[in-house]
Amino acid sequence: MILVPISDPTTSLKIMAQLSRLLMKTGVRDKVMMMETPNGLRDVFADHNPQIDKPIIARDIMRPPRNYVQKDTSVPTCSHMMSVGRLQAVPVLDDERNITIGDIMGKTARTVPKDYTIMEIVFDLAIKSYVKLYVVDDEGC
Repeated sequence: MILVPISDPTTSLKIMAQLSRLLMKTGVRDKVMMMETPNGLRDVFADHNPQIDKPIIARDIMRPPRNYVQKDTSVPTCSHMMSVGRLQAVPVLDDERNITIGDIMGKTARTVPKDYTIMEIVFDLAIKSYVKLYVVDDEGC
């Protein structure tokens, strides 16, 4: 549970983003997963001193795609996957698992860099009406 002042509800999002950023570090994540008491978690925070004044970026809130298709996947197969999984969109990946923009995907989805800010994410989703944003690194992965 995260308690934050009612006057600044974004603090909870900032805390969660910093926690996510901290847990992306393999050694830290492994240490946290092996803890048996909350005291160990306090020690991890003390050691790493996460700062909530850092901007929230895509890397903090992204998650890898659970479902995807390849360029040669048929539309009926993709449609079935989306229907069964109740998915609004599915990324199209090449053989190296890089995201590609296909004919259908290009209209409703967009790729963004890992350092894309939360404001840019909200703008693309709310104002530009993209259904999904796919976070990629410099190589498109």
